[in-house]
Amino acid sequence: MKTVDREAFVKHWDPDKWDWALKSDKLAKEYSNMLDIWWDPERFDWSLGSWALAEYCHDYFDIWWDSEKFNWGDASNFLARYCSKHFHKWWDPEKFNWEAGSVELASHCWHAFHGWWDPEKFNWEDASWALALYCHDYFEVWWDPEKYNWERGSAELARRCSRYFDKWWDPEKFNWRAASEVLPSFVLTSSRSGGTQRSITGSTLHVT
Repeated sequence: MKTVDREAFVKHWDPDKWDWALKSDKLAKEYSNMLDIWWDPERFDWSLGSWALAEYCHDYFDIWWDSEKFNWGDASNFLARYCSKHFHKWWDPEKFNWEAGSVELASHCWHAFHGWWDPEKFNWEDASWALALYCHDYFEVWWDPEKYNWERGSAELARRCSRYFDKWWDPEKFNWRAASEVLPSFVLTSSRSGGTQRSITGSTLHVT
């Protein structure tokens, strides 16, 4: 955000000469503290600048928010990341871009988990790890070993969901190469030095 004298901005601002089509995002990014002066929901290019509104004008959310005009396709993730405190005002599971914004839902809107969670819409492929890392308190609600992306999220399970170890542990699915070093210490006791096998919850671990 640029530091601009308010009086000077008012003096030089001309909405009729401003290139809204190419510079709407610049207004939101550099002059967010002047939003009450330049804001015009009909001229603002929502397709271009929705992301900038969410990121730089979140303090003025109630002034600019319009569910029908907002560019959900390209800016849902910015909404979840920067406007999480307004979650209950903007949330719409049918308009939200789950493919692009599931990570931000889990990482920034974890406090509203029960308000947005939908295992059928959630992007398990790209955002499983974020569930384990940020929504571990709700593990028993979201856990699904068949949908979870073990390849990208095994380390987060080991780090943040250790108290549920007996519920998620599966040596066949676990990504040993990427996450063995963060497994609970008792799992790997003496395994590296002597090739020891240890039975845990009915499974035998093989670590080489």
